[in-house]
Formats: sequence, structure tokens, C-alpha cells
Amino acid sequence: MMKGVSKVIMVPFFEAKRAQLQRHIDFFERLGIPVVVVDLTYQIPWLQLWRFGSMRSLWVYQIEQVIKNHPEPKIIFSFSNPSSAVLEVLSRIQCHNVKALICDSGPGTGFIYSVFKLLKHYRGLTNPILLYPLTLILFLVWGPAWDWQTRRAVARLPDGFPILTIEGGRDPLISPDQIDDVFCHSSRIRWKRLLLPEAQHLNGLKDFGDIYLATLKEFLAQC
Repeated sequence: MMKGVSKVIMVPFFEAKRAQLQRHIDFFERLGIPVVVVDLTYQIPWLQLWRFGSMRSLWVYQIEQVIKNHPEPKIIFSFSNPSSAVLEVLSRIQCHNVKALICDSGPGTGFIYSVFKLLKHYRGLTNPILLYPLTLILFLVWGPAWDWQTRRAVARLPDGFPILTIEGGRDPLISPDQIDDVFCHSSRIRWKRLLLPEAQHLNGLKDFGDIYLATLKEFLAQC
């Protein structure tokens, strides 16, 4: 297992509670590594948006504050599209005291399509009169420059930084191609990819635990 790591910082998926990450938390705590879960803002803080410009930028600020408050050697474990904000922070701090990044079910390019699918498939919004305008509004609020900012952040990561992406072949929200488009353009990072052909969004550990944990242990041992 990875040596010299004294903490894991987890960045949850949209609207997740700590209890929904418990399987992942338990894995690290059984190794004797404490886990800190970042408390992201999900309700749109309109007044704060004047300062930050987008929800992505607000998440970047919140994640960076937590990382600064835990300066010891650590790994970051992030979920879904908030992983884009994690990459932004890591590019800014040049991964200082961060040994590796693990991304489950994200981030992906084509962000506006992910917003559309989130509203349609996960929120049950099918009326096009509401669906299309709300997709555009949320895209503009969450981050209209999401795609190129995410790829730019990856391009600025230090040489050899290890990243593991865990992707669901049947993910209806963020496809493996969307995730791969974030990372495949960089020759600097040390990228490992686990594709679970039958997995959907964020259910890899729950439904495919054996290969998920085996890959996770192998990745950590190599970092």
C-alpha cells in the first residue's frame, strides 16, 4: 500500500452525503488512514456567484481551503464532475503534498450534455419547455468554460503525477469517452484507467467490488 500517506480527502458527487461514501471511507479507515470529506455547496448561492463567477470556481475555492488545512501527505478521491474542480486545485498547487488522485465516474467533457442527462434521467424532467432552458441556465451557472478549463488543468499537472480513473461502461451521465477525453491528451501524467463494462454511474464499488478494490490496491501500491 502507498507509503507516507496520512490522510485521504474525498470530494463527493453532487448532493452526496457522507453516508453515501461510507463504503469508500471504510476501505481507507481499515488501512488506518483517516478520511476528510469536503463539504461542497450545492444550492446555488447567487450572492457568492458575483464573487466566484461559477459554481465550479466556488468548488475550487472550497476544495483548496480543505487541502490547505490538511498539509500532510495525502491522496484525493473524487467523484463525478466535481473532480474537475479538484484538477483545477491540483494544477494551481502543483500537487504539493498530494501523492495521487483517484476519480470515480468523472470528470468528463461535454459538460452541457451531462447537465441535460442529469435533469432528464436523474431528476425526471422531460418537458422540453423546461428541460432545455434549465439545462442552459445550469450550464452557465455551474461553469460555461468547464470543458476547456478541465483539460487545461490536466495539461498543467506535474510530470508523472499518478491518476486512476474508474469508468462505467453503461454510465448514462458521463460516458467513458467523455472521461477519457479529459486525460488522453496529456503525455505528462501517469494515468491508469479501470473500465467496468457493466457499471453505471458511481456503482462500481457496490456492484463490482472485487475488481474495483483489487485495482485500487494495485494503484496505491505503485504510487
